Amino acid sequence: EAEYIYRDNLDTTDPNYKKSSQLYQTKLADGQLMTTYLRDGFGRLSTLTQSGPAFTETYEYGHDDNDNIISRSEGTTNGEFTYDALNRILTSTEGSEIYTYDAKGNRLTLQSSIQSPHTDNVEYTYDDAEQLSTVQRGGAEVTYRYNGDGLMTERTETVSGVASTTRYYYDGMNIVAEGTVHAGQVTFKARYVRGAQLIYREDAEGKAYYLQNGHGDITALRQADGTLLSEYAYDIWGSPLPESDQEAGTENQVENPFRYSGEYWDESTGLQYLRSRWYDPGLGRFIQEDRFEGYMNRPSSLNPYVYVENNPLRYIDPKGYAPEWIEEAWGWI
Repeated sequence: EAEYIYRDNLDTTDPNYKKSSQLYQTKLADGQLMTTYLRDGFGRLSTLTQSGPAFTETYEYGHDDNDNIISRSEGTTNGEFTYDALNRILTSTEGSEIYTYDAKGNRLTLQSSIQSPHTDNVEYTYDDAEQLSTVQRGGAEVTYRYNGDGLMTERTETVSGVASTTRYYYDGMNIVAEGTVHAGQVTFKARYVRGAQLIYREDAEGKAYYLQNGHGDITALRQADGTLLSEYAYDIWGSPLPESDQEAGTENQVENPFRYSGEYWDESTGLQYLRSRWYDPGLGRFIQEDRFEGYMNRPSSLNPYVYVENNPLRYIDPKGYAPEWIEEAWGWI
């Protein structure tokens, strides 16, 4: 269990959760971890501090007038970012990265002068409907196909000339089953049972039950008897944290495509599928422009690339074009 403390827009301590409130502080019941969130005058996260019995870590963010993050300090990592007049990220000092775009604002390339497992050069292509169709990264190519509703229904990954294809089946907007495709034939792989959120995954090995936090992030999969099968942790933007940050000795025993905010995660491309667009949690930005132009009375919604108006603690964006208040998205209110 955890204790949550909120402050309203006047910065007055408020013990009750209200729509106008901003999450200020969380405390685990055992007192081992306290997280404090500070925002600037526009409600944007500016400082996050995590403290425990033997450590304190501070994360800081700076923004320009268009709500683009121009600097961030996360532990021992410091980064600075530049943008063009259309709010497209151009450079990042994290990994010495350079980004390019096509005429419609879709990311075309990511080039890094530092070669490491985490800084591959990446190329992106799009279909006639401006949906991401291929990603080439680190010697692998991932190809996506979509149905008439624009939902991703097939993913093929090719490594060293060997291709593997997975087909996805939907109920409404949500994936409820998947199968492997070989020689045009589909073999059942797994099904996903949902309520307001994911409940369990069932495959030939049996059922694995999802555990989620208040943000809707998948934090673990367990058997019915409580045996831990897989465990996950994320930074506030949705990037998976190293296994060393998870429970010591835990190996992920279940193949699971759902992670941050309960949405589909492609580990090979480092992107999250949010239906109308793909999200890059490493930058906290989408790789394509938002077709929704935003609200004139809410300036933070006018930037076509930022994720949830730079407020990932309060919002999620399951459709990829407009943030939703977490409690409303999950049907809690």
